[in-house]
Amino acid sequence: MSEALMDVREAGGPRRARRLAAAVRHAVAEEVTKLADPSLTDVVITGVDVGVDLDLATVYFYRRGGPEALATAEAALSRSAGRLRSAVGSHLRTRRVPRLRFRVDEGMTRGIAIEDRLAEIAKAEAASDRQEDAAR
Repeated sequence: MSEALMDVREAGGPRRARRLAAAVRHAVAEEVTKLADPSLTDVVITGVDVGVDLDLATVYFYRRGGPEALATAEAALSRSAGRLRSAVGSHLRTRRVPRLRFRVDEGMTRGIAIEDRLAEIAKAEAASDRQEDAAR
């Protein structure tokens, strides 16, 4: 039996990890709105992955504004990790609170970029259609 499978069973299984991830996501999302840091304005917590040993939670987030805004938000979240972890601890009923690691949700970043590009294409097509109609 692999070591990872043994860890999952000992930690209570994947169902427990999913429940813990949902609880961490809720607690972090709630607490982020309370932080006074302006670089965390409009930050959305999109998901949480919890390791099989329940010791580390990777928190995924997104914020509009491009790479600079994302980097600023990631730094602010990392600076606030202790306070956020403490808030998570007050929401959970577990002996151990997972360490928090913050990562930009690349799926959201790509999805927003695709939406923006499609909007540009639609706008260009509409302008082209207007020019054709005016030429007739």
